[in-house]
Amino acid sequence: MSNEKGPAPAVIATYFDDAVIPRDVEAFNARVGILVAFVGGILFEVDIDGRYLAVWTGYPQLLYRPVEELRGRTVTELIGPELGDRFTAMLRDVLTTGVTESFDYTLDVPAGRRNFRCEMRPAPRPANEDQAPSVLVLVRDVTEEVQLKAKLLEAERLEKVLLLGGVELGDLGFDRRRDDDAAR
Repeated sequence: MSNEKGPAPAVIATYFDDAVIPRDVEAFNARVGILVAFVGGILFEVDIDGRYLAVWTGYPQLLYRPVEELRGRTVTELIGPELGDRFTAMLRDVLTTGVTESFDYTLDVPAGRRNFRCEMRPAPRPANEDQAPSVLVLVRDVTEEVQLKAKLLEAERLEKVLLLGGVELGDLGFDRRRDDDAAR
């Protein structure tokens, strides 16, 4: 369920030219949205109760509900207690330990049944503000990866069955050396 990666590493965010520093929330949100789209995911900021504070995505079809329905609601309210409570418990652990956590889950969204990988880490808190702690959550669609792994496992099982049955792959028209050379 969780994949401890150690304490959250320091993030390097350096602007080399003051002219490119986002001066307003819209410019900042646009930059973050582009970055999230580059990694093919959804970025959420949630509070200790799992209440959505912000969302950035280039893939709204991967959201469980439309963005407008997320505002002020908790993850558990929207996706139910089975996954929502697990999510909330993990984000509280992240806030307590400062350790980045991740887990995989499956969810039906407008784009269909999808597999997701969720990574959580504490959000940086401005030193001069009295802001409650929150967690940044990066969610990526890993459906294709999961499907490819399943196909690979099935092919490996088939190969074992054939070999146990005394069938050589060459007898079926497969030449492992030729196929390996073609893959290179």
